[in-house]
Order: sequence, then C-alpha cells, then structure tokens
Amino acid sequence: MKLKRSLSILLIFCFFIAILMPGTAAAAAPDTKIPSAFWSLVTPYQNALNTNDLNNIIVYGNKIIELFNGMEETQQVLEIITPRLEQVAKAYEALGKFDLAVEYFSRYIPKAEKLGWKDGVTYAKSKINTLGFDIELYAKTTNLEKSVYFGSKYEPRSGVYFGSNYDTDPRIGAYRWDDIKNYFPRKNTAYLTYLHWNEDIKSFDRYFMDATANNIALQLAWNIEDSEIDNVLKSIKSYDSYIRATADYLGKLKIPVFLRFAGEMNIKDNCKDSNSFIAAFRYVSEIMRSKAPNVAMVWSPNDVSAKGRTYDQYYPGDEYVDWIGISTYTQRYFQGKKDWGSLQDTNDSVYMTGNYANPLAKIKPIMDAYGTKKPIMISETGVGHYAKLAGEDLSPWAKVQLRRLYTYGPMIYPELKGIYYFNANNDIITKYDDYSLYGNSAFNELYNELVNSGNFISSINGNPGFRYEKVTDYSISGLKLELSTYTVVPKVLNPTVQYKLDGNVHAVRTVIPYSIELDLSAVPKGGHKLTVEIYDGNNKMGSREYMLIISDNNVNLKGN
Repeated sequence: MKLKRSLSILLIFCFFIAILMPGTAAAAAPDTKIPSAFWSLVTPYQNALNTNDLNNIIVYGNKIIELFNGMEETQQVLEIITPRLEQVAKAYEALGKFDLAVEYFSRYIPKAEKLGWKDGVTYAKSKINTLGFDIELYAKTTNLEKSVYFGSKYEPRSGVYFGSNYDTDPRIGAYRWDDIKNYFPRKNTAYLTYLHWNEDIKSFDRYFMDATANNIALQLAWNIEDSEIDNVLKSIKSYDSYIRATADYLGKLKIPVFLRFAGEMNIKDNCKDSNSFIAAFRYVSEIMRSKAPNVAMVWSPNDVSAKGRTYDQYYPGDEYVDWIGISTYTQRYFQGKKDWGSLQDTNDSVYMTGNYANPLAKIKPIMDAYGTKKPIMISETGVGHYAKLAGEDLSPWAKVQLRRLYTYGPMIYPELKGIYYFNANNDIITKYDDYSLYGNSAFNELYNELVNSGNFISSINGNPGFRYEKVTDYSISGLKLELSTYTVVPKVLNPTVQYKLDGNVHAVRTVIPYSIELDLSAVPKGGHKLTVEIYDGNNKMGSREYMLIISDNNVNLKGN
C-alpha cells in the first residue's frame, strides 16, 4: 500500500504578504481636510520608523491616530490611520507588551478591511491568534454530567481517541498489533490508514483483519490525487459501482470506521470548486449510511487554506458529517528554511512557525468555528523533531510542542475527541521535517507517555472517568483539588508556573500542564487567595488570582 499524505504542511503555496505600508501619508485629496498638527508629526514618526525607535513609534503613531478620532473614515483618512495602527502594534509586540499589540492589531483589522487590504488582515489575524497570553486554571473532576457531547456516531462521552499509521515504520510489519505493541504498548483506539482513489480496498485485507481481531477501529483516509480531484468530484456518480463496492466491504468489517473522504480539499490546486466537493461528499455520505452503517463520515480540511479560500466554503452540512477533522503540523522552520530575511516575521506569523509555533493556535480557528457542532478529531498531525535542510536536531523544542498538543488539547478543547499521529519520514511526503516516532527514540517514549495518560482511551465509547473543567466558579466535596495551569506565553517556549497560597509559595512547576494536588485539610476555614504566576526565567510575565473558600468539607474556587 502506498502511503500518502498530501503536501498539506502549508508548503505547496507561499504567502508573501505586502504588509508594510508607506510610513508617510499619501497626498491629500483637495476636499480632504487634514488637521494641521498632522504635518508636524510626520517627520518624527518617520524618523522613529527609520531608526526602529519603538517607544517613539508608539508615541508619534498614537498622536497621529488620535488626531483623526471622530473624523469620517474616507479613504485618505484610512490610508493615514491604518498603517500607523499596524506599526504601533508591531512596536508593542517587540517590547513584549502583547496585550497592547493584540489591541492595536484588532483595531487595524476593520480599517484594513475597508481598504481591501486582505493580506494585511490575514497577517493581523495571525498575530492576534499567536500573541494572546492566557492564564487559565483547570480542575480535574469525575463529574461527567457537564461533558461536551453531541451524540455523534462513536463519540465518547469524555476522553480522546488516539492512534497512528505504521506503514513505513521499519520496526513493524504493517498493522500487526503483535509488532506495534513492542514499541507502542498502549492499544490504539483506531489505526490511521490510506486508500487511494480507484484502489481496490480488498488489497487491505491484512490490515483490516488484524484491526478486527484486536477490536481496533480504523480512520481511513480516502485520498484523491490533486491532479485528479476536480474531474473525480464533478463526475462522482460515474464512480458509483466503485463507491458501493468499497461501502460493501467496509460494512462487513464489523468494526467502527472513520472515513475521511477527500481530506485537505481546501489546499488542493485543483479543488477550487467547493460546490463539486460538497455534492460529492454528500453522495458518498448517503451511500455509506445506506450500505455501511458502521462508517462515520469525517470532513477534514487543512488547518490553513490556500490563499483566497476558506475551509468553511467546503462544509457539506451537519446532516452529512459525523465528525470534524483537521490536518495540522508543527514545524520550527517554514518550508525548512531558517532565514527568510524581510519575510521572516510574516511567514512565521501566518504559518505559525519559529517563535510563533504552537499547535493549539493552529487548531483554534476550527475549534471556534465548529466546536459547537460536532466532535472534532485531529485526523493527521506531527511535530518536526529534525529539520532536514538545516540538519538540526529539534528534539527539545519538539517535545514541548508535542506536550502542548497532547496535554493541553484535550484540556482546553473538550470537543476535541481524537488525535492521530503521522508516523512517517521520507523525502517526498515529509520533505522538510522528520515527524516519525521511529526516527527518535526519546520522542517515541514521550509519545507513549502522553497517550498513556488518563485522557486517552483505547476502546470506542470508552470512558476515562474524568474530565477537565476551567475554573470560573468551581466547587468540590472534600478538601483536595487536582489543578493544572494552561498558559502559552508568546515567544517563550517553556515558562515556569508558580503557585502561591495567601502570598506564600506553595509549588513550582516546570513541565506542561504544571499540575499540583492541593491538600487543604490543614488550611483554616474561610477565604484564601490562590495566585498563579508565570515566569520566563526570573522575569515575571503575568499572574492571575483566584478566591479559595474552604468550609467543613467543601471547597469553592472562583476566578477573578
């Protein structure tokens, strides 16, 4: 069986944004009244830009912006204000004042939209997504009544499915569980396998038989090559016999199948006709539901769409989709290149590489858009632990990113109920990075550690017996709390979390998710202050306070 993953790592198209707008104002139209004070501010502002004087960019940029408050937003006024908002935002970011940077990028967006600066809007949105500094406390609870649950096919009440592909793992004979468990002891919920369009599914007997024998489900990626996809989608009914034969086969497997049909459609060059995709997806979905009721249909775009497209335009509709999927990969270097010159910040921001790399930020847009509709799986993911072009071992960096994804993902996104790792490395499919688990023993060990946590379940409709609840107004019987902190500090790979109780240091944690068990049995009844502080070395980055109220056998924790 050929292994296929589309070049979906955002590498098949480049996004070169012309974000730097002129620092000086364009010549005013005769009927535009520009405040006279503006002209005296232009020179010091431009000098600040030329010398990268961040503080004066902010001072004079804000003075110019304030001059036009309340004025009609003509094109001329917008062309003066909008680039200043961007430059002030970038200055705040450079000074580490990320909240203010986000504020100014947010103010920039509606004005840039009015001007039709689409690339600038994309850039600003990426900044907002990557510069947000969150501190949230989560409590571990066995109360599953408030679990996010949609009632979709094979959806667990709580917990996360997991699995991987093994086609190219040299240690393993295809999908033989007896081989897999030597290197991955925790039983997969579902194997990740690939079927190419017009490929006879009967050739997969050996994989499916083993999955059936060991009661392991399948995530089957039914891929259509980019060169063929347009014609296939537009003439989907001409493949009726092939689709039905595949459905007949899947229906006889007696195991759950998650069918990812034509995934990553939003980045394929020859899949620009979203209506054809929708019609084809619906057609396949209807056949599967008729002939293979054990199949759950997965609609799965790439995390970032090709320029000029969005994944929303490809959504087939709730009645045809059982699960939402997403392909997302985390790389240290965009397209494997360490130095992009003047495009470095743009590429890193938009594609979330470099200092902006964060798998949680990459999946946030689809979580926001679809997290109230359906359960979500990360249908394909990987973290590059070796940069091939640079010849650089990225293991320490990659381990943090893997912890973020597998630990924080289920914690902050309760709608996330599946993560499937792409265990592969070759010069065609994974051109710039090595994602394989077999290529790095320490990375393999960390993966095993993470999927062995209580979040991940090995059986369909299994139950981990607990979930995480964000602390806003949280109460529990008893005097022990299991707490974790979610924080991703912009441009800081691995911050430290310090817990204080009534001003005294209670615990310091350096590893995600910074968990503690808080035993309050010896703490006096009444009100107390729990403080969570975030550090980069000795530099305090931020903090958050919680009110802790202890009664006879009850604890209430409230966020401020």
